[in-house]
Order: sequence, then C-alpha cells, then structure tokens
Amino acid sequence: EVSSMLDQGANINDPVPNNNSFLHLLIMNQAPPTLVLAVVNDLGAELSMIDLDGCRALEKCILLDREPCPYLALLLKSRKMTFEEFKNNTSGKTIRQFAIDNNRTCAAKLIQDELNSRLWEILLHVTSQDKNNTAIVDECGKWIACGADINHQYTDNTYDRWTPLHLACKLSTAATVTHLIERKK
Repeated sequence: EVSSMLDQGANINDPVPNNNSFLHLLIMNQAPPTLVLAVVNDLGAELSMIDLDGCRALEKCILLDREPCPYLALLLKSRKMTFEEFKNNTSGKTIRQFAIDNNRTCAAKLIQDELNSRLWEILLHVTSQDKNNTAIVDECGKWIACGADINHQYTDNTYDRWTPLHLACKLSTAATVTHLIERKK
C-alpha cells in the first residue's frame, strides 16, 4: 500500500499529524523492524525529520524501543546513518547523551559500541606519513566528540584487547597519536 501511494506521488518525508513523519509513526506503532529499515534504505525516509517534541526517529527509537533495541540497532547500521545523524542539531545533544539522559542503558550501549566501531574503522587508514593523517585525525575528532572512546578495548583475530590508541601508535606517528589524545581532552 505504501509503495502504491509513493508511486502516485506521495512523499515519504511529508509530515503527518503532530508533525511526525511516516518513519516516526512506524516506530511509535511498533512496526516490524525490518519494515522500518526498508522505509529508510529503500524508500528514502529521512532520519533527520523532527516532530513537535524536537525528536527525530532516532530519538523516538531511544525512548520507545524495548531491549534489545531492535529499531535502533538496525538504524545504526543503516547506510543513511552518517556522522551528522549522531547529533540532533535542534537539541544540541548527541544521541548517546540523549540515551544517557533518558536512562536508556541498552540504547546508550548500542550507540557507544557503534561509535567505537566507527572510530576503529577510521583509524585503520592512518599511515606513517603525518600529511596523510590530517583528515583522518579530524574525522576521529568528530567521533570522539560524539562519545567514541579512544581507550575502548577492541577484539578481533588480529588485535586482541587493543585500543584505538594502541592502533594509532602502531600504524601512525607520534604527532598523530598526540593529536588524538588532545582531541579527547
């Protein structure tokens, strides 16, 4: 039914009653999480739409999702989940801080894990040439400001209990490491 409405010219991002988006309504009415993800990834629903309460769909997930937070878990992995979505420009808060302020520990942990994972992935691209690392350090600084932890212990087959700081020490230069530490302050 939604697809046929969109085919007839409806806009998935047009506000509906209470200035909610279709995505807000799906989350509020506990639609299947895979449908929510399809509406975002396949039908183009914007994560940045804000309702009358100043909440985007991400904040609605944080407030309404029950453990294990299936909506938030899927949206965090969505291809539309860019750096900009981790901060609500209306409230000035990161979604991690929003989750903490609202005592949503499951959501806060999911967000923290995603921030840490993204920081790690960026640091895998540092080199032993400082001039090549400037953009990477700047990108890392953004994720750290959102709550990524440079001391988080990461584990995989290659790096057991390494932190992003360990990785930076191994792959880059002292100047790059110093910049990362300064970003944390």
